[in-house]
Amino acid sequence: MPELTESDPMAEAFFQFRIEAPHEVVVPGAVAVRRTVKRRRAARLALLSVVTGLVLVAGGYLFGVGGAPGQTDPAASASNRPLTDDQMQALGVQALGLLGYTPEHTRPGTMFGPVTSGSNGFTYSFVGPDQTLMPVGEYQLRALCLGGAGEVRVRWQGPDGRTDVMVPCDATITERPIQLTIAGDVTITLHGDDQAAGHAGIALMFTNPNVIRAKQVLSLDTNPYLGATWGELDSTVRDLDNTITSGPLRLDVICAGSGSVTARISLGAASDSAELRCNVSPQKITLRLPASAKGTSLTVELVPDADAQPGAAFATRVYRQ
Repeated sequence: MPELTESDPMAEAFFQFRIEAPHEVVVPGAVAVRRTVKRRRAARLALLSVVTGLVLVAGGYLFGVGGAPGQTDPAASASNRPLTDDQMQALGVQALGLLGYTPEHTRPGTMFGPVTSGSNGFTYSFVGPDQTLMPVGEYQLRALCLGGAGEVRVRWQGPDGRTDVMVPCDATITERPIQLTIAGDVTITLHGDDQAAGHAGIALMFTNPNVIRAKQVLSLDTNPYLGATWGELDSTVRDLDNTITSGPLRLDVICAGSGSVTARISLGAASDSAELRCNVSPQKITLRLPASAKGTSLTVELVPDADAQPGAAFATRVYRQ
């Protein structure tokens, strides 16, 4: 396996921007592109012309600039002749799809792109004016490489140690739990062997750190509870529990990330609701139903606003109280 090459400072600067602003839209390619990105605040960004490494995004379609997608089959078997950056990028997009996401719909902890020397060495972490370090917890790493041959070493470097995961480029999903025991930055480094480099695309993701943040807040309450849910707020969440048919009840809700969510609990004719701001240092809200509440099933509904998607996460617990 060849040695790691030093990262291009320009590419590192690009990746650092993607980390600090993970919800912007970026279209990479071999030709310099300038695009205006409009969200709550407008920013004009001159994109780099030589960036061919992995892209960390929560949006933006990443087909090559030179032609329309679908004109060639990106899953064609690898040959001795290296693929173009656009072909490898298309393989990365395809791998992302097999993990259940698209370039337009990703979330924190998602990366995809070509396996080239430019993929070596960039940091993924929550760093910025409204973000914090990666929280302590167990992260599930999932990765998939397409290209027909070779493998990619995925190196997770945290403040508490290093974990290497070998991902074969054979269209199988590799999964590995990784425990982070000290909050801090995590560096993800990719290195393809001689068969994979220049011939493959890769997508990888690990547990959304906001899910871990939300669950941690609820774990502080050690009282017994009737039910619990957690996950990502990429759409309205509606949970029914037909084992809970009477009050009094208490619902604790946590939202980690950005945006806001409207939470509602109902049982029969009784209901309670409130809006909760999502934050990287999340706080909980509590909804209650009286002892007189009766019904066939308890309903808990969470409706996120547009700013909560993608990336925000929730955790709930229902208590008898």
